[in-house]
Amino acid sequence: MKDATLQQTAARILVRLVHTLAVLGAGLGAGACSLVVEQSASQCESDADCVGFGAAVCSAEKVCVSALGAPCATNQECVGRLGPDYVCVASESLCKSLRSDQCQTIVGAPASDDALIVGSIGPTGGLDEGIGLPIENAIRVAVSDFKEASAAEKPRPMVVVGCNDDSTPETGVAAATHLVSIGAPAVIGAAFSGITLRVKDVTVPAGTLLISPSATAVGIGALVDNSLVWRTAPPDTYQTQAIALYIDQHLKPQVVGAPPLKLAVLHRGDAYGRDLSKALEEELILNGERPTDASNANNYLRFDYGDPDDVENNPPKFEEAIADTLALEPHIIVFAGFSEAVTDIFVPLEKDWDATVARPFHVMTDGVVGSALWDNIGENDALRLRVTGTTPGRARSNPVFQAFASNYRDSFMDGGEEVFGAAEAYDAAYLIAYAAAVAGDQTLTGQGLAQALGRMVPPGAPINAGVDQMAEALEQRLLAA
Repeated sequence: MKDATLQQTAARILVRLVHTLAVLGAGLGAGACSLVVEQSASQCESDADCVGFGAAVCSAEKVCVSALGAPCATNQECVGRLGPDYVCVASESLCKSLRSDQCQTIVGAPASDDALIVGSIGPTGGLDEGIGLPIENAIRVAVSDFKEASAAEKPRPMVVVGCNDDSTPETGVAAATHLVSIGAPAVIGAAFSGITLRVKDVTVPAGTLLISPSATAVGIGALVDNSLVWRTAPPDTYQTQAIALYIDQHLKPQVVGAPPLKLAVLHRGDAYGRDLSKALEEELILNGERPTDASNANNYLRFDYGDPDDVENNPPKFEEAIADTLALEPHIIVFAGFSEAVTDIFVPLEKDWDATVARPFHVMTDGVVGSALWDNIGENDALRLRVTGTTPGRARSNPVFQAFASNYRDSFMDGGEEVFGAAEAYDAAYLIAYAAAVAGDQTLTGQGLAQALGRMVPPGAPINAGVDQMAEALEQRLLAA
């Protein structure tokens, strides 16, 4: 400690010396024969004295220090010192930037000390940006709604910090770690179930509310999470019911050469793929029995092809999946995964298929349905007629969805209103805003927002997301501060 104190004192004197030399340099040039240097460790009396040191302020010890390391009490202090993208993190009383390597989108201004900082995590760049960007844009639409329709005398502003997880759990975790560090009490995301389950390992211990607009893994509903993990998307149990009915009522009658009907389920080795495939087994009837019945031993294959995002624990087994599927010669193949299911299994499987065997029907779950699938089918109509998929749907005639879609198109002409997760992200933003309304002037915490969300589930009068019912929602006793 003694050495550190001496070093700090020397550094202060040196900085003061440099400042004095800059002031007296003209005198030295005029031939002065001596120079008296002030030995005081004091550098400043106010922040104005530290202007020459860049983003620095005058500390209690009368020393110019970096504004990032200086204590703060309000967001406005940090904005004034460092710029519009900084906040005062109350738990540390330090200024921190809203931006990080992963988080570069800032919507709103954080200068107000009651600003609600909401994070957003999704694939806004890379192969899956067609999913992530509409989700982020839908949150922007919701924030615009709040600004337009808020009738409060002094509304609490919402500031969104948008982060790109690049479709990888590691990047998602880095984004979540940053959002927690800046004190965001709520995060909308992630888009994918596997990343959501990794991100919650950061947000739940920190007491941060996490709401995914599109994570559908069955297991999310059974998490031990202090009620801090929510979603506005339906679980995959609904999807498996639809797939089972579709196979039984639509595909089975088209199969040539059955019975017995042969079926393969090729799934990604993460929570999304494993949970979905197991739930599907509980719904399917194959040749009059469950797929796992002994009578279907030669008719059914469920293959875990690994997890490309967890190579150490479950390395990809694409070649084995293809070989076992070709050996079975199934009439129907269900793919439960993401783009790798298309590029690494579906495409080579079609290429290597025995020309003397009738080609299979392919059923793609919602995670597989995307640009990689469209790109690899192209104009091959014969293949296109054998490929179908599922995705959580909505009634386009529903006036609530129509209002959202129209509102979205007013700002973004990218067709994103139809992307699964966009409308659900819009709903998530509304839920967080209404939860904040319950808190009133209190300091917002993830746990407090979660408790408020518990008051917004049935039973009760339904209130739709959107500007038209915002005033009514805020008047409801349910949302009273």
